[in-house]
Amino acid sequence: MEVELFNSFDIGIMPLPNNEWAKGKCGMKGLLYMSVGIPSVMSNVGMNKDIIEHGVNGFLPVG
Repeated sequence: MEVELFNSFDIGIMPLPNNEWAKGKCGMKGLLYMSVGIPSVMSNVGMNKDIIEHGVNGFLPVG
């Protein structure tokens, strides 16, 4: 069911605040987006910086 839902998306967005809570998150939502082959835009916070290579397998907005 979740795969069908994600396949209906054009882009996956994972916004997070830049705080201690967000820095401890694992980036699972972004990994799920990537697993179905949709472009992923994830906040440049915590593990997201290790998961995403900006412009290669997703995007890490600055700001």
